[in-house]
Amino acid sequence: MARWSELGALGPLLAVPPDHLTEETLPAEVHRLRAADPDGRLVATVRAYLDEAGNGPAAAARLHIHRTSLYYRLDRVTRLTGLDVSDGATRLALHLGLTALDVIEAGLAFDSRSTERPDHSSGGGGDRSHSAPDSPRTRGGHRCPPSPPPTA
Repeated sequence: MARWSELGALGPLLAVPPDHLTEETLPAEVHRLRAADPDGRLVATVRAYLDEAGNGPAAAARLHIHRTSLYYRLDRVTRLTGLDVSDGATRLALHLGLTALDVIEAGLAFDSRSTERPDHSSGGGGDRSHSAPDSPRTRGGHRCPPSPPPTA
């Protein structure tokens, strides 16, 4: 079980009601990238590049490819989609969108019927826990928090 204070940027995404966090609500940049990448290689490349804060050598190492291959793939993203990963707004939309996609695919969106949210009214709230459906997946360097077994 993860505490809200430990979720970092995932906390707000997990608090979005499931009917509001859907693939249709993902940024257009994510849709363009996925449409141009049927095998997922470019998505993985962009994800590694963003997770490594735009550090080409580190992203290449994460992907186990040469730096030249990384830059070729990033250039291919631009050619196929028109997305410029050197633009801050584009990077933000892609990073947030790909992280939201992880939450959607893992089924971790907040469910008000079975999940306790932090109590922000007292100014604290960091000590409450968030339970989510079990998901052993890790994507983009983000570990999805496990939940306790369901109670009858």
